[in-house]
Amino acid sequence: MKIFNLLLVLLMLSLVVAVGGCGSKFQLTALEISPEVCYRGETVTVSTTVTYSGDVTADYEAELKVDGDVERTETFSFEPGSSQLLSFTLSRVEPGNYTVRLGNLKSSLTVLGASNFTVSPDEVEVDQPVTVVADLQNVTGDDVIYHCCLFCQGEEVQSKNITIAADSTSEVTFELSQSSGGWYEVELLGFSESFKVLKPAEFIVLDLDVTPNPVKVGEVTTITAEIENVGDMWGSDEVSLIMDGVIEETREIALAPGAVTTESFSLSRGAEGNYRLQMGAHRAELRVVQPVRLSTGTVLLNELPSGISQLRVFNEEDSDLVVIMTSPEEPEVPLWAGYVRAGAYHTFRQIAEDTYILYFTFGEDWDEEAKKFLTVYSYERFADEIEFEEATYIFTRWTLPFRIGGIEGLPSWALDEDEFPSLE
Repeated sequence: MKIFNLLLVLLMLSLVVAVGGCGSKFQLTALEISPEVCYRGETVTVSTTVTYSGDVTADYEAELKVDGDVERTETFSFEPGSSQLLSFTLSRVEPGNYTVRLGNLKSSLTVLGASNFTVSPDEVEVDQPVTVVADLQNVTGDDVIYHCCLFCQGEEVQSKNITIAADSTSEVTFELSQSSGGWYEVELLGFSESFKVLKPAEFIVLDLDVTPNPVKVGEVTTITAEIENVGDMWGSDEVSLIMDGVIEETREIALAPGAVTTESFSLSRGAEGNYRLQMGAHRAELRVVQPVRLSTGTVLLNELPSGISQLRVFNEEDSDLVVIMTSPEEPEVPLWAGYVRAGAYHTFRQIAEDTYILYFTFGEDWDEEAKKFLTVYSYERFADEIEFEEATYIFTRWTLPFRIGGIEGLPSWALDEDEFPSLE
């Protein structure tokens, strides 16, 4: 029994040695640091080859230390008689000499650094130089060659090799310029800083408004433009109003960076037509029209089937009237429209028997192309629907006096233009 217990203890000890990673079974060789001399913030690789001489699968816990502090710990699994290359990465931003340990091996890492990193001035005009300066530090006992690469917007733009004596500092200076406005980031030896190139004054047109539009032949319309200086500097420039490819008027304006001004131009034309306007990248069209006055009883639209009912319209206002009928199912779609002059009346015949919504508008100067008044006094609709009943040999005649605001017993609603059915 004692012999059995002794064998059991020996077996357990052998398992502890194999699985626990006894140092004698793991041999580390040739600790390598690449590069051994690096710049601040640069990544270096620490590696060694580990050979395992045990007979069973075992784990090895690798512990990387820098100046006695644990940097990283990682466990690696080994098959019997196998070898592995263990590799770690690290970086340091403070210049100095560091002792690196991995297992029972150690080596040294030298970090070269810089200080007093400056980029000046932090704002410049286009094509004006910016100076980048840094003090290079050599903390080793030997002369060191610094390969200094200057990056701008992530791309290398300049480089210099600077030799620095042991335990000393030296200044490195770069100059660069940019031909376009904006923010730029420069990097040197792990440092980074930004500078701004001021964009010259640049004027853009934000909006171009034409009011009134359309306008009658010979009458004046106003073109209003909002103009902004989107540059970073004060400046002046000329802006031109162009009509049909010909400069109509030019003005010189001056604006601070980010400022907006409003410029108004007045013009008129003696002939009807469509005129193309342009200022900067904005375009608009001016319609000059010769309005007409239609005869009382003019039917502007008739999409109704023929019927026997009648609509007698009395225009009791001093401006002309247009009446529009639509169906309750599609109130925005005009089916019929008639014109009655100011103070006149007319009976419109052959109205199909159905139920309709009646819209009406008062105004002056009828625009034949747009099918509406240039000068509008009101847009309205009767609140109640109008019904033309169907009966053999009997027809419905509605006699309606039209006034702005409706009539007694038949109220109306005032509408905006976009709520009024369009005949166009």
